[in-house]
Amino acid sequence: MSVPSDGLAQLRQAADVNGFHRLCSFDPIAGLSAIVIGLIASFFLFGFWYPYWRVADMDLMMVYKAWLLNDGLPQEHIHHPGYLTIVLLGIWFRLLHAVGALDAYSLQALPGAANIPAYEHAWTVAVRSARVESLLIALAFVTTFYFLLQRFLRDRQVAVIGAFALAFSGGVAMHARIVRTELLSAGLITIALLVLFIAAQSPRLRIRPLLVGLAALLATLALENKVQGLLVVCALPIILLPFGRRDCDPNSFWRCPGRAWPALMVSAACAGALTVAAAPMFALAQSTNALAIADLHQLGGATVIYQIAVALWIGGGVLAFALVCDVPMSELLATAGAIVAGCAFGLLALSVYYLPQNIIVVLNPFHAMFEWASASHLELREARSLLSGAMLRNLFDGCFNPCAANIFPAALVASNHLPGVAGSRGSDHDL
Repeated sequence: MSVPSDGLAQLRQAADVNGFHRLCSFDPIAGLSAIVIGLIASFFLFGFWYPYWRVADMDLMMVYKAWLLNDGLPQEHIHHPGYLTIVLLGIWFRLLHAVGALDAYSLQALPGAANIPAYEHAWTVAVRSARVESLLIALAFVTTFYFLLQRFLRDRQVAVIGAFALAFSGGVAMHARIVRTELLSAGLITIALLVLFIAAQSPRLRIRPLLVGLAALLATLALENKVQGLLVVCALPIILLPFGRRDCDPNSFWRCPGRAWPALMVSAACAGALTVAAAPMFALAQSTNALAIADLHQLGGATVIYQIAVALWIGGGVLAFALVCDVPMSELLATAGAIVAGCAFGLLALSVYYLPQNIIVVLNPFHAMFEWASASHLELREARSLLSGAMLRNLFDGCFNPCAANIFPAALVASNHLPGVAGSRGSDHDL
């Protein structure tokens, strides 16, 4: 029995509508607008009007560091190092001051503590202004996530559902109301991952090396805000392998030497120029007194070569993807140049608010992370090695026995590094 053509069309249309589409039956742009409005409404209902001291970690510290920046004073408490958050918040304070919305935009503009009403009012306005900036970052993150997810999946309804899940997840909903380094760092790495997904599934895209370079830039900026993101960045080569697609077209852009090699030369030139510009930062980070400048301790074991190991791991991941997906040699070399250029360009962002400690921490991330780990584990502090038995044992416990970790000693030790706490190692600029 034959099916009429109109009935066949209806059957195909019904097959295209799955559970995700029934969850989001309205226009995707209207759905995205509703998500943005809902996030803004929840921000002002629950978060914006809280007292300025409600979330001291890290609202007070980030506002204080932005004040230091606007006075030309060096950053304090360099651990994450929180670089981008501080720079953006300092710029945001200057902008609000220029339009007359914020008086205390720097430490010198802060009223004296003897004038309690004026002092508390200045802190209240500054912290609330910083919360608004966090909301703007969250909105930009969710919106960018929607458009990139829609481009990757080619499905606007599913992209709306994904944006909704992201916007009202516990992490984003909380970090949109406070000032912490995680939001910006996680947002940049997530966007970089989506850009790489799009590049992996678009083998005929001419600008694919440029997209990979953009992802490298975003990942580098994320590490400048929170070096712990290095662990996620190292997982990207493995995550991308299943999403690659082959392109066997002999006439594609990167398979034609006459068109591919000029683009390759441009990629190599950009990588060389940016590497030369960023070379002083590498030299500083590897100097003999670098760790002492950043208040980091020497580590034994494989720490002398771990930066090289990370670079080889990323390079090996790119090579494995090229072999699996039959990427032309010209595109592979152009991609390698784009990655180097993206990383070097991202490092140059550290010169906007130049501080040697930030450069050293970003380029010695394992040292910085080891400082936090050893603060709560005496055996790590004594071993001072990434290859010690204590390190491997704690790593095993952290992976397979999370309940064995005791966070209370870490919290007590970390409290000694906060401004205004007895035993703080901060300088005269501390609160």
